[in-house]
Amino acid sequence: MITYVSADEAVSVIESFEHVFVHGGAAFPQRLMNALVKRHETLKNVELMHIHTEGKVDYAKPEYSEAFRVTNFFIGGNMRPYLNPANIQYMPVFLSEIPGIFRKKVLPVDTAI
Repeated sequence: MITYVSADEAVSVIESFEHVFVHGGAAFPQRLMNALVKRHETLKNVELMHIHTEGKVDYAKPEYSEAFRVTNFFIGGNMRPYLNPANIQYMPVFLSEIPGIFRKKVLPVDTAI
């Protein structure tokens, strides 16, 4: 049986200091990311990891830097204005290397969206 929940409920399980892989490209979960940004006051140091994203990336704005850190495996035009070594980073890797980075726990994943 499939159970559907709201975006707010779906991201309610994410906690401070978690490492979250976020799907990129055209499947970027904009609604879930917006719901996560709404929780920024209750979160601290959540690492968001993704390849290229489409659309708004409000979580990368400086006002959310205490709640979110971002590791980009590819930088799109929507993310470039926010690059900042303090909380928005670029980790250049081949796409084929990303699963190994997670499997070997170079970057651990607690949650995937």
